[in-house]
Amino acid sequence: MNLINRKKSLTELIQQARLHERNAQAELFHRFGAKMLGVCRNYIKDTQHAEEVMLDGFFKALTKIDQFKNEGAFEGWLRQIMVRECLSWLRSKKELLIEQDIDELYSLAVSAEVESTWTEQVLSEWVDALTPGCKVVFMLFVVEGYQHHEIAQMLDITLGASKAQLNKARKALQIQYMESKKEHYATPRN
Repeated sequence: MNLINRKKSLTELIQQARLHERNAQAELFHRFGAKMLGVCRNYIKDTQHAEEVMLDGFFKALTKIDQFKNEGAFEGWLRQIMVRECLSWLRSKKELLIEQDIDELYSLAVSAEVESTWTEQVLSEWVDALTPGCKVVFMLFVVEGYQHHEIAQMLDITLGASKAQLNKARKALQIQYMESKKEHYATPRN
């Protein structure tokens, strides 16, 4: 009698989840839950709300798992669902207001040197402090890798508004960085 508990492959789990097997669904949740909560947390500041959206996203993914065609990574497919759920939640809470004016924002830029020196924790705090519109566009462009035309379509805004929001976010992050740098050098060293 073989009692070895072997770990199932992702393909096996997806196949079993398509047959509505609860153990497979639970295993998919355990494998990807923490990562998907992280995705939701990138868009939704309150952890409790992010958890709710993540659970809604998993429910949607598991009920529509037949739509996953094995043409890409399952994690990527799941991530797209989570991002859409986050955007939907933000819209429903009226927290996704995007300014449509462009003004001089195209001229603002952040150097690659500045971006590369930020730590993940500090950057996360600074991104959380952005206005919801700036934060969402920043996350979609920088983290998720969407192009401006895709972001504009997803958020039902103009291409220029997407670019403006990204530039505004970068400028706000640059200001945070400069303030942090001033504080760092102003602190006396022992």
